[in-house]
Amino acid sequence: MKKILFYLALAASAPVLADKPVSPDMAQQREARKADIEHWMTRYDGYELKSGKFACRTPRIPQISKDNAEITAIGERVTAWQHCYNRFVDNLNRKEAPELRIPKDVYALMTDEERAKAIERIKLVQADVGKTASVKAKTIMADYDAWRAATEAWVIEHNATTKDIQERNHIPAQKRALDSIN
Repeated sequence: MKKILFYLALAASAPVLADKPVSPDMAQQREARKADIEHWMTRYDGYELKSGKFACRTPRIPQISKDNAEITAIGERVTAWQHCYNRFVDNLNRKEAPELRIPKDVYALMTDEERAKAIERIKLVQADVGKTASVKAKTIMADYDAWRAATEAWVIEHNATTKDIQERNHIPAQKRALDSIN
């Protein structure tokens, strides 16, 4: 008798899924997965969108490079980051319905109102992840452009200085050679 009263009380207090009363079994499942349902409505943070193969490591970019090996290494690091960032953007822009991110078993336990709230949360998080990544990408590319400009300017100046020194050292040697012949 107590068990029947428990199920009746549980069913009476349970929400309605898609305009249908919730069975006692469904009410128990909802209670057991309450934290999961709540997660998708209020705590979802898009971790899977920016982790694993989408966790693009920020390349270290100095203000200037004066060594060919370092110049090559920085170019390779930025290129690797760009490839990762492009995969991240492609994944973020996939035309996947937001509700497909929610595990099917959890989605089945949600009310229509909870589903709408979870979908809205997913959309907001996705947009925020995209904006944050875009700002970071612009910063990285600005740092890279500044590094490249400073490095190219230094290389041009260094090459001109080196050429000037070589020419100054080369002319006296030629002149001495000509003077010794005469």
